[in-house]
Amino acid sequence: MEHSPLDNQILSLGWSDWILFAEVEQRLREAKSQNPQAEAIAWVVKFVQEGLVTAGHYDGRYIRWPESGKELELRMRQWLEHKPRDPLGPAMTLMFELTESGRNAVPNEQRF
Repeated sequence: MEHSPLDNQILSLGWSDWILFAEVEQRLREAKSQNPQAEAIAWVVKFVQEGLVTAGHYDGRYIRWPESGKELELRMRQWLEHKPRDPLGPAMTLMFELTESGRNAVPNEQRF
């Protein structure tokens, strides 16, 4: 399946590390998104459903979430509710890992 250059750029972030939710939001913000958080959630749901990434959070180790679709969307929204003492924490611990299909989807020139 063909993906947009922005999608490929975001997927390539996972080549050597996890993709942080904050990174997805930032790329969408740079692309002039009107609502980067909502679009980042939609991006994640789409790529989980395509089987290119898994969603989860970091708590000393990566803990994979089994949800997809609307259930995943709801869980991410709940996770991202800001806690006054650490408003960046949720966006920095919500992360995504490329699956084997996801690794294969990253264009060769973006594998770094």
